[in-house]
Amino acid sequence: MVGCGSSTTTTVTVTVTTGSTATRTVTTTTTPTTPTPITIAWPPAGVGPDQTPVLRTPSGNIECVLQVELGAVCVAHTHAWSVPPKPTSCEFDWTDGIVLGPTGRARFRCASDIPFGPANRYWPRTDLAYGASVIAGGVTCTSHADGLICTNAAAHGFRLSRQRVAFF
Repeated sequence: MVGCGSSTTTTVTVTVTTGSTATRTVTTTTTPTTPTPITIAWPPAGVGPDQTPVLRTPSGNIECVLQVELGAVCVAHTHAWSVPPKPTSCEFDWTDGIVLGPTGRARFRCASDIPFGPANRYWPRTDLAYGASVIAGGVTCTSHADGLICTNAAAHGFRLSRQRVAFF
């Protein structure tokens, strides 16, 4: 299992013929290395004061706004899961956006505005490669081939993908 820290033993048999046959067995052990996690700087270099950078997974389906003082607001633009019924405590729009602050649990977003706009000079996109992380506002988000996982210092967070959303 490459990348999981297991060892692999390989046995190689070498036969040398020089008038008589000699057989020598060589055993080698290799230990695969786990890739070093990549953490990108946030906000990205070159972002102006009138801009709100948006983090995007390689598929382009999941996007997040990460703000130092607020944490993360993320959406999966296309998804197979449903938003639970709107609670009576939400006086605005009940959205499929996910909010995770530096403390507390992740939750669906109750808001009177959109979390971010379409890609343009005010909403520049930054791609987060699979396996890479970004840290902002006490929240760490890591992109995986099967979705995005965001956690805060209290170990609360969410896993977001096209197939499901789960809070922990």
